Amino acid sequence: MARDTMVVVVASLVVATAVIFREQIIASRFGVGDITDAFALASSVVIFLAAAIGGSLASSLIPASIQIEVDSGKAAAEALCRAVLARLLVSMVAISMLMYVFSEPIISALTHSFPPEKRQLTRSLFMMTLPLLPLAGWAAYATVLLNIRRRLLFSTVASAMIPLTGIIIIQISSTPGALALGLVLGYLMQCLFVAFILKEELRWLWPA
Repeated sequence: MARDTMVVVVASLVVATAVIFREQIIASRFGVGDITDAFALASSVVIFLAAAIGGSLASSLIPASIQIEVDSGKAAAEALCRAVLARLLVSMVAISMLMYVFSEPIISALTHSFPPEKRQLTRSLFMMTLPLLPLAGWAAYATVLLNIRRRLLFSTVASAMIPLTGIIIIQISSTPGALALGLVLGYLMQCLFVAFILKEELRWLWPA
């Protein structure tokens, strides 16, 4: 138990270091101004939703899956997890589509003090980050599976894919869109990393 805790602490420090490094690069490339303000607001809404849903998923699915696997076997636990994943992805896609359709009133309400150009930039970045919602939902589910299997190191390190990918994209392009693209691709890389780690149990990663 103490060893697992130490592993998670060290991995968390690595992830935190990557996040700090990414923020430093963003500050050096874009400074403090309209671009960083717009990206911070646009991404925070989407990330908040992703974190809230992912956190609730972890707190409910982990104990339920473990209990069902003990009581009814691995096949029953797999059926439960895949059914949860299907509903999660449908919900995330639906939320993304609704937020895309109603992006203008949402952003207008959040940026009423912004000048028109900055408000439009915020909306553009907001719409660009929306695809990360289903990706974040899938990644949250896959991370729960890693935690169930007690592969705590990988579940923590997987989140480092997000800032690391962002760093690479920002190095390639200094446009405002690179911030949103780096974030979305970061979540995609997190999904691919977790899928590779769980390659022996790929069936669990498909909705049913």
